[in-house]
Order: sequence, then structure tokens, then C-alpha cells
Amino acid sequence: GQEIAKLLEYPEGVDRGTELYNRLTDAKNHYYSLLYTAAYIKEIEMQWERAGFDISSNPGAIATLFNVGFQASHPNAAPRTAGATIETGGRTYPYGELAALFYNSEELLDIFPR
Repeated sequence: GQEIAKLLEYPEGVDRGTELYNRLTDAKNHYYSLLYTAAYIKEIEMQWERAGFDISSNPGAIATLFNVGFQASHPNAAPRTAGATIETGGRTYPYGELAALFYNSEELLDIFPR
């Protein structure tokens, strides 16, 4: 909506591509990388909700869609958990599965309570 659009506005006269890159890669200020991620997730959730499918409680599907991009988001009754593969602990996981496992774990609950 307009409230979020205002947060993402670019200053007059800047090159949008350069500014976007700078916003997303600033190692000392994570505001925009977190904001863009939150806006993207909200956009994906709304797309699916409008199609009649609620994925808001499916962190594997949300993470998969974050990983594969909006162009791969096709709302349906059986969202898949997939994405790029990540190897850790001697096992290979799809991006969405690893994200769901982490989300459902006890890790960092003291910092990010549910």
C-alpha cells in the first residue's frame, strides 16, 4: 500500500539502480534489506491470500518463494518447499526446508520470540 511505498521512495535525482544496490548491500545499516524483505514477504502472502490460499503459517513455502522469486510464485492448494540447495552438517537441504527447520527450532527465541 501507500504506507509502505513511502518508505521505499527514492530521493529526487538519484540513479534508482545504484540506490537500490547501495540500500541492499550496506553492511552497517540493515534497515532497507529488512524492509525490502518484509515488503516482499507481505506481497507474496497477499498474492496467495487473494487467490484463496493462506501461506502465512507456512515458513517453508514463504522462504522458498523468497528464494526463487516472485516470477515463480503461482498460488495453489499445495505449495512446495524447495529452492536452492544448501549443504550443512553433512546433509543437503532445499532453501525453504532449511528455513522452515530453523523457524520451527528453538534457536534465537530469546531474541526473536514468536
